Amino acid sequence: MSSEETSSSNLFLNEFSDVSSYKDTACSIVMKLIRSSNDLSRANDHDFLMSFAPLRRRMDTIAEKVLQSMNSLLKQQNLRRDLGIVSWKEADHDDKIEKLIDMNDILFERISSSLDEATGLKKLSSEVKSLVPSIRNVPATWNKTDGFVLQENIPSLKQQQKRSSNTFSINHQQTKNIPKPQIKFTDKVDNNPQIPFIPKIRIKPNAIVPLPIMLSQLDSRSFDTLLLERHPELLLHPYFDEIEAFEPNENLLKEVKVQLSKSLDETKYLFVDTPDKLKTMIDHIEIQSELAIDLEHHSYRSYQGFTCLMQISSRTEDFLIDTLTLRDELNILNNIFTNPNIVKVFHGADSDIEWLQKDFGLYIVNMFDTHQAARELNLPGFSLAYLLKSYCDIDANKQFQLADWRIRPLPEEYLRYAREDTHYLLYIYDLLRNSLIEKNPQFLKTVYEKSKIICQKLYKKPYFDDNAYQNIYSKSRKTFNIRQLAALKSLYYWRDRIARQEDESTGFVLPNHMLLQISEILPREPQGVRACCNPVPLLVQHNLHDIHQIILQVRDIPLIEEPKEQQIAPLTLPALYDPENVLNCPHDTSHQVEHQQITNINSMKKILSNDLSSILDETFIEESNKRDKLNDSLLPIQIKTQLLPVPNIRLHKLTNFFDM
Repeated sequence: MSSEETSSSNLFLNEFSDVSSYKDTACSIVMKLIRSSNDLSRANDHDFLMSFAPLRRRMDTIAEKVLQSMNSLLKQQNLRRDLGIVSWKEADHDDKIEKLIDMNDILFERISSSLDEATGLKKLSSEVKSLVPSIRNVPATWNKTDGFVLQENIPSLKQQQKRSSNTFSINHQQTKNIPKPQIKFTDKVDNNPQIPFIPKIRIKPNAIVPLPIMLSQLDSRSFDTLLLERHPELLLHPYFDEIEAFEPNENLLKEVKVQLSKSLDETKYLFVDTPDKLKTMIDHIEIQSELAIDLEHHSYRSYQGFTCLMQISSRTEDFLIDTLTLRDELNILNNIFTNPNIVKVFHGADSDIEWLQKDFGLYIVNMFDTHQAARELNLPGFSLAYLLKSYCDIDANKQFQLADWRIRPLPEEYLRYAREDTHYLLYIYDLLRNSLIEKNPQFLKTVYEKSKIICQKLYKKPYFDDNAYQNIYSKSRKTFNIRQLAALKSLYYWRDRIARQEDESTGFVLPNHMLLQISEILPREPQGVRACCNPVPLLVQHNLHDIHQIILQVRDIPLIEEPKEQQIAPLTLPALYDPENVLNCPHDTSHQVEHQQITNINSMKKILSNDLSSILDETFIEESNKRDKLNDSLLPIQIKTQLLPVPNIRLHKLTNFFDM
């Protein structure tokens, strides 16, 4: 081997000998980039500067180079082939920025993971494998085009290039053709904001206060809004009193012996998708003293969303419940969930509590929320991923939160991720419980109290906010005229109405960046509406005529409002005390407050110290005749005034007051 080859082999990267030299050079380049970006023209100068053709061509060339560099970096990191932009001029910048932010989050997570490995805080990824998604050209309607590929995350560049053959992928055919599960729901989906949500519970086990009779018989009655007016108790929380009455016993307030969790591979688990398997699971969990529970929810193809999977773990077994198949069978779990002798451990249960009510009529009594415990201990992080990493050295793959949990059968990687959410939670519960007692026993009681408040939350349907479109507008940093704002408001209302009608999310009907694009451009033709959307959402295509009619109506709004006649309200001043009036008593103190109310004599003097010479004859004579001619001598000889009608003002009194 030549000396030249030997020297090149000792280089860290290209011409850099070690990490420090590479870091110093990279930081200097980044700082130079930041300074240059700060020197760029402001938004109000940009349009003017871009009117110069040479500058515009130069900027377009630089933009293309930046785009190519971004695509190369993402491709090199196996995050994305490219950003899906053929030309910078054709880019939908709002959409691409959102996707770029997601990619940056993944890169930062990798950097943090690599730093942990370098400092010895984390095992090498070759020993502990984790899965991250490699997203492919995901448009706004992601489940109508390509899905995503899940690949092994190995920090080494050479290892990344040599992907293992057992990588997991979901192509778009699997996610595109998933039928909507809510079509098969026996309980009708009701998105009407005028009709409130009525609890689904019909039998109330472990009750202290019995269930209202009308609620238990509601199935046999046709729904009538007048029924709610006559029986408002139907809308109350069925287990509010039971939750309020619960107090943790002495055993729950003592330190416990921490029970280590076995690995996933060493733990038995059951996928519950039949009534027989459900009974097998119930026979096991009803004799436990504590359970860990979590839910996987889907909200993209539904207005209110629905629960797709429920995870329940005991100390020895894991259960994954197919809530789409057993949706009508799960109300039997109230026997266990409302049992005050069984601790139900959740993490961040705020949404889970509401989803259990909405989908299954399930309620929780005696809950311990590990998220609230982490906050009470003031830990550096409150997320489940942080707790898994800190206490179990488990790297939770947050990217599965974006997965479509409607898929059946669920892939093995999905099942493994779902099990991790509850499998280690009881072990974490033991550690947090002991830490709370060690820090202050009162903290443990506080966590139980906060958990009770969460359990008492009552699900309510999402209501329509007439002014919510303003939040989208303010975040966009765009400047709209009156027509564009009217279009944004009308299209926002149309989107919400269609989403409720079709039981789709507003993001599926029309994403925010497309909503802003249409409102800003106000296309004259239907084809222009399509041009604002790439790709065109399905429900936009189906309702293209309605959208076009909204835009045409908005375009008829005048850009400048006709000025309204300005009416000057008559000037009103507080009554003033005249010490020279013979009707006043020298010992009368009832007017002292009136003197105190006048806080700015100069401003009042400025209003009235203008030339009123042209109206002296008319006003003074008229006012003096109405009086008992007692104050005629009080009028000053000279008053500088302005020709301004001031009705019902006693000029002689006011000027006397100013001259005192």
